[in-house]
Amino acid sequence: MFYQDLLNFLIAWFRTRQWRKLLWIGATVFCLPMFGLGISLYGATLTRSQIAGRYLSLVSEDVDSTMAAVDSINNEDATEATQQEKELLLAERNLQVPLRRILQLGSFNERAVFLVANELARQGRLPTAVRMMREIAPAQGKGFPKGHAWLANYEMATWKSDKTQAEILLNDLSVAESELKNAQQVLVYAKLLNEFGKPKEALRILRIHVQQYPELNLPYAELAKQLGEQADFRDAVIAGRAAAEKRLQSSDGSVNDVAQLVNLALLDGKIDDALAIASRGVKSAPDDQNLKRILSEVLRLKYEATSQTSVADAQLNLSYLDAALRADPTNPAVIDSVAEAMAQGQNLSPELKAAVEASLADGQASVITHMLVANNKIRNGDSAAAIPHLELALRQVPNSSTILNNLAFAIIKGQPDRADEAAEMIDKALNAPEASQAQRASMFDTQGQIRQHQQDNLGAIESYEKAISLDKGKIATHERLAEVYRAVGMPDLAEVQMRRIKQLTDKK
Repeated sequence: MFYQDLLNFLIAWFRTRQWRKLLWIGATVFCLPMFGLGISLYGATLTRSQIAGRYLSLVSEDVDSTMAAVDSINNEDATEATQQEKELLLAERNLQVPLRRILQLGSFNERAVFLVANELARQGRLPTAVRMMREIAPAQGKGFPKGHAWLANYEMATWKSDKTQAEILLNDLSVAESELKNAQQVLVYAKLLNEFGKPKEALRILRIHVQQYPELNLPYAELAKQLGEQADFRDAVIAGRAAAEKRLQSSDGSVNDVAQLVNLALLDGKIDDALAIASRGVKSAPDDQNLKRILSEVLRLKYEATSQTSVADAQLNLSYLDAALRADPTNPAVIDSVAEAMAQGQNLSPELKAAVEASLADGQASVITHMLVANNKIRNGDSAAAIPHLELALRQVPNSSTILNNLAFAIIKGQPDRADEAAEMIDKALNAPEASQAQRASMFDTQGQIRQHQQDNLGAIESYEKAISLDKGKIATHERLAEVYRAVGMPDLAEVQMRRIKQLTDKK
């Protein structure tokens, strides 16, 4: 009876319980710790690269669109790029957290490094940005093309004309060839290839990009002419003219288009066409200083061309210099040409003489002008007046062997009390490695005159003999050597020199 009642109680109790709720509560209490344990175990099995991959998969579409935006900005003009840059800046900032986390996890992803470095550069942290870019675009070797293109822009912006830097830039441009996005990069790449002994490759690069960037037709034509590639040269000249004329006829024309037409005509040997183009340009914009300089330069080149072919018409030729000076009185190349004409003894107009004197008075004369004026004064026997010009030239080019030689000669002739100073100058000139054989002969002749003035006759003989060994045709040196031989009691050697002088004179 007892057991029967106990059983009925248990059955009744069991039937009256809300087992579903109890099971849900129990399952929850059991499953939650187990789920957390499972997640922990799964996380423990993931590697850093797998986690980085998950991050990258979340932002891969944004990375692609941002990279595309970078390319688009490189191809847009400045006004259109401004708005796109703002959008790109916002997108890059949104991506910085996941991308930096990817890099912190040790995952080497070129696109992530590129975008993070690009953002650092925008923030002004260039050294860090360059270092990161170099991780994906090494200075020696191939890497991420977009990184090489970015670094090429950086190298061009910080150019120091260093050979090592040129080699690095050439490598960057070579790897980024498919990523070259503007005419400047293409032009620099071609120039570097040419400088490093690969002119054919440079011509190929220009040929590929010249249709996209018509302004490259001029350097393309120049290089083609240099290499004797007549077909390329003719194509570049025709295409360059057509592109420039088309822009000039539209609202996009500029001084650069006139300059391109002029330079293409000059390159094609049509100086009269170049003169007509430059004249039309000045007529269309009389106040444009750049156009005046172009016309002035073409007139100067016309003067040089006619001077070489028609020396008899000197005054007619000088009229081109007069016109060049009127077109642009500030053109330093015209002043140099006037000074050269003066040194040649040509009969200059008062305006041309005044221009040279004004440039000298204003301190704007070039090294060439000072040298030409000095040489003219030396030729006219006024060596003392040449000294200030040569000293000013030497200040601008301190190690020029030619200027040192001329100044030493002028000093020993015009201010002989400064002979010791002249001797130091000529010694410095003789140590210059770039001097030619004829220049060194002239230097030894000057050294001989200095030593002769210092009563160092044996030293003068040594210098004159060296000068003659380098240039046996200088009669004046033979005469000076004969004079020194007589002074030291060697009349027989002096007579040898006199016979040699007679032979040279008879040949003339």
